Amino acid sequence: RCADIALKSRVIYVYAMFVHHWSRHWSSMTPWFLRGIESGYQSGDMLYLAYSAQDCVIWDPKLDLETAEQEHANYLRVVRDCKYRASLDSGTLFLQLQRAMLGRTDGLTSMNDGEFDEQRCVAGMRERRFMTGIANYHIYKTELCFFHGRLDEALRHLREQDRLIASSMSLPQLVRFRIAAFLTLAACLPEMAPAERQATRTRLQADLRRMRKLARHCPENFLHLQQLMEAELTRLDGSADKAWRLYELAMDSAHRHEFRRDEAMANELAGRHLLAAGRPKPAVGYLRAAHQIYAHWGAHRKEVLLEQEFPQILRPPARSADPRETAVDSEALDIASVMKASRAISSEIVLEQLWTTTMRIMLENAGGQRGCFVIRRDGQLTVEGLSEIGSENGGTADQIPLARRNHAVDIMNPLPLGEGRVRDEAPCRVGRLHLPTAAVDKPEAPCPPSDPVPGNGRAEIGNQRILQESPSQAGAGQPEEIAALLPVSIVHHVLYGNAPVVYNTPAQGGPFARDPYFAEHRPQSLLCVPLIRQGKSEGVIYMENSLASGAFTEDRIEIIKLLAAQVTISAENARLYDDQRRLIEAQRRFVPGQFLESLEHPDIAGVDLGQHVAKRMSVLFADLRGFTPLAERLDPRTVIALLNRYFVSMEPAISQAGGFIDSFAGDGIKALFDASADSALRGAVAMWRALEEFNRVSAEMGQPELNMGVGINTGPVVLGTVGSHNRIQCSVIGDTVNLASRIEQLTKVYRARLLIGEHSYRSLNDPGTFAIRMVDRVSVKGKNLAAELYEVLDAEPPERRAAKLATRQRLHAAIDLFYARDFSGARAAFEAVATTDPADVVPALFIDRCERYQHTPPPADWQGFERLGQK
Repeated sequence: RCADIALKSRVIYVYAMFVHHWSRHWSSMTPWFLRGIESGYQSGDMLYLAYSAQDCVIWDPKLDLETAEQEHANYLRVVRDCKYRASLDSGTLFLQLQRAMLGRTDGLTSMNDGEFDEQRCVAGMRERRFMTGIANYHIYKTELCFFHGRLDEALRHLREQDRLIASSMSLPQLVRFRIAAFLTLAACLPEMAPAERQATRTRLQADLRRMRKLARHCPENFLHLQQLMEAELTRLDGSADKAWRLYELAMDSAHRHEFRRDEAMANELAGRHLLAAGRPKPAVGYLRAAHQIYAHWGAHRKEVLLEQEFPQILRPPARSADPRETAVDSEALDIASVMKASRAISSEIVLEQLWTTTMRIMLENAGGQRGCFVIRRDGQLTVEGLSEIGSENGGTADQIPLARRNHAVDIMNPLPLGEGRVRDEAPCRVGRLHLPTAAVDKPEAPCPPSDPVPGNGRAEIGNQRILQESPSQAGAGQPEEIAALLPVSIVHHVLYGNAPVVYNTPAQGGPFARDPYFAEHRPQSLLCVPLIRQGKSEGVIYMENSLASGAFTEDRIEIIKLLAAQVTISAENARLYDDQRRLIEAQRRFVPGQFLESLEHPDIAGVDLGQHVAKRMSVLFADLRGFTPLAERLDPRTVIALLNRYFVSMEPAISQAGGFIDSFAGDGIKALFDASADSALRGAVAMWRALEEFNRVSAEMGQPELNMGVGINTGPVVLGTVGSHNRIQCSVIGDTVNLASRIEQLTKVYRARLLIGEHSYRSLNDPGTFAIRMVDRVSVKGKNLAAELYEVLDAEPPERRAAKLATRQRLHAAIDLFYARDFSGARAAFEAVATTDPADVVPALFIDRCERYQHTPPPADWQGFERLGQK
C-alpha cells in the first residue's frame, strides 16, 4: 500500500518489475502494471505510467503470440502518448520480437519491417546512453536467433549482453537471457576449443546453480527452466536416458504452469536428443508435439522451419488420385535437404569448425560413413575435418599434414621409381604426414592412361568414364602412416586432374587397387571430388562407405558438387573472418579491450579523437624501486628481457582480479579496475605474490631480484582519446589518477609494499577480508585537501605482516592522541610501538612530529595532517 499518490505509480512498478516476479507466477504481474497505469493517470506521473504500459502484458506466458502482440501494440499507444523515448524503444523492441516469431518481419532473425529499423533504434539508444534498452535488444536477439536455429548470431548477441549484464539486474529479462544463453552455449559446446569448452562448462554449471536457487523459491516460474538446464548438461555428459527423463520433467513442469513456449522447446530438444541418440521412434512424438505447441502458440516461422527440417515427420503426405496411395516428392526432399545443408555451411564462419561441420553435413547428404577434406595450406596439403558417422566425437578440427616418406612411389602420379620417376627425399615423422612443397606447386603431367580395367575396377560419373592406369602402376611402397588415413594415390589423382572419382569395391581391382589403404580398410564405396575456386584446385573432398557398394549415386554426387562450391566460398569467408579476428586480437594488445568497450567500440577502427566516457574506477600504479642504477649496470638486451619477464609475471595477477593494464611506462605499470575496490586490492596483493615467485626464480638463475611499490586510489576518471589527428592515444585522466601516482610514490616514505587512499578504503565492500592499518593523514604535493593513507598488510612478507598486526591497535591509539593534540602522550605511545617493532618507520615519523609540535605548537586551526613536499 502507498498512501502518497505522487509515489504510488513508481512504487507499484518497482515492486512488480524488480520484486514480485521472483516469487509469484509471471501472469500475475499484469494486474500490478494495470494498477500502475491507473495510478500514473491519477498522479500525472507520465514516466512510470509509460513504464507500466510498456511491460503490462509482455510477461504473461499464458497468452498466445497473436493476442499478446495485439494487446502489447495497444499499450504502446499509451507509451507513445507519454512521450518517453526510452520507454517506447524498449517496448517496441519486444513488439518486434513478437512479430518476428509470428513471421511478420523481414527475416528469421530480423526485427525490421516497413515501420521499424532495429539498427536505427539501437543507434538512438546508444546516443542517449540508454544501456538497459541496448541490453534488452541483445537479450531479445539472443532469444530470437537461438529460437530460429541461428547459433552463431545468438552467440554474438550473447557476448554483447555479457558486457551489459549489470543493466539487466533483477529484471525478468535477465531470466530469459539466462535460459537463452544456456541453451545457445550448450548447443555450441561440442564445437568449441578445449579451453573455451571448459570455461563455458563452468559458466553453465554456475547458471544452473542460480536457477536452482530461484526454483526453490518459486517453482512455478523457474522449476521447468532448471530441469531443462539439467537435461542439457546431462545430454552433454552422454547420459541419454537420464537426459530423456529430465526433458520429460521440464515438459510437465512447463505445461503445469502454462509456459507454452518453454514446453514446446523442451519437446523439441528432447526430440533432437533422441534422434542423435539413434532413437527415431520416440523422437517423432516429441517433435510432433513441439510442432503442434508452437503452432497453437503462434510461432509460425518456427513451425515452418521444423517442417522444412523434418518433412517426413511433420508434413502431411501428398494425396494421389487413388486414395489408397500416397506419394512423396523425393526431388523436393532432396532440394530441401541441399538448401538446409547449404545454409548450415554458409553460416559457419569459424575456420577451425567449418571443415568438421561441413563434412558431417556432406556425409549425411551423400550416404557416406567417413570422410575428410584435403586442403592446400601454406605450401603443403593437410587433412581437415576428419569425421566418421556414429563415432563418439563425430570428427576432429585438428589439422593433419599429409605427405609421404622416402618410399618407392610418387603419389602425384603412381608410377614405380624404376619407370623414370624421381625419388622424393622428404622425411616423414610418425603421426605427421608431409607433402613436399615442390610437389604441390609444380605437379607433373599425369601418366597416359592405359586401357580401362573391366568389372568393379571401373570408375564412372554419369556418362564420364575415368581412364585408369593398370593395377601394377599404383600404390607400391606407400608409408604406413598414409595408408592408415586415406588412399593418397586417389587424392592426388583428383587434386591434379580436377575431375571427380567414384569407386565401387576398389580393393577388387582398378588403377589404384595396390594402394595400401585398400588392403587394410577395404571400403565398399569411395568418392573423391575436387574443390575448385576460380579455376584453381583448392583441395578435395574424400568420402567412403565401408558397408555398401554403390553408395554414391549420380544424384548424390551432384549434391556434393553443389555443396563443394558453397564450401570454397565459406572457406574464403571464414579465412577473411579469421584474419579480421586475429587483427582485432593483435590490436587489443596495443589498446586494451576494456578501453574500447568503455567507448562502445568493438575495435579501434571507429575510435576517433576526443571520444570519452566518465566512470568510477580504481587506479593502480606499480613502480620498481632502484631499477635505474640496476639498469645502468646491465646491457640493453638484458634490461629489456628482465622488464618483459617482470611485466609478464604481473599481468595475470591484474587480469584475474578483474583489472586490465592501461599502460607500461619505463619500469612502471598503470592498471585500471572497473569493479569494486576489493578487486584492485586483491590484484595488488597477487602482484606481490607473483613478484616473490619472480625473485625466487631469478635467484636460482643468478639474475637480479626486483622490488616495487604499489599505490591505489578510487574515484571518478575520464577514459578518452587524446593526441593529434595522425597519432591518437587512449588515456585515463583525472585527479583520481594523479593521486594514485602520488600514493605509489609514498610507499618509499613509509617503507610499505602497498598503500591505498582514503576513497579506496571507504569503497571496500568487505574491509574485514584484508589486514589494513591507517598510517597517516597527509596532503600530497599539489593538493590542498588531506587524504588518509592506509597500508594493506596482506602484501607484506609473513613476518612483517605479523609484526605490524601485533602493534596495529596501539599505533591507532597513538595516532588518535596525536590528532587530539596530546603530543606528549602520543610521543610516549609511539615510542612504545617503536620499541616493540623497530623496523616500522611509521612510529618514527610521528615521534619527529611530536617533538616538533612540543617545541612549536601548531596553530589553532591545525587539522592534524602533514603537507608533503615530494611527489
